Amino acid sequence: GWVAFDIRLGLCGVVGGPLTGVYMNPARSLVPAIFNGLDSSIALYLFVPVLGTIIGGKIYEWIRCHREGGESEHGCC
Repeated sequence: GWVAFDIRLGLCGVVGGPLTGVYMNPARSLVPAIFNGLDSSIALYLFVPVLGTIIGGKIYEWIRCHREGGESEHGCC
């Protein structure tokens, strides 16, 4: 559980930060970018999380509610 999360979080900071130049805290990258002038990468911080939430919800709904045999009564959707 939490050990795997800590390891993943540490790897993101050690490998991802220097490799991509972004921070794991979006406010740390977003606020300086706003004050220094907006660029195209701001859309990643603003729209991609919303898009990922929508896609994740649709995938969850499909996995949870999809039944073999074409039953119309799912009870969950």
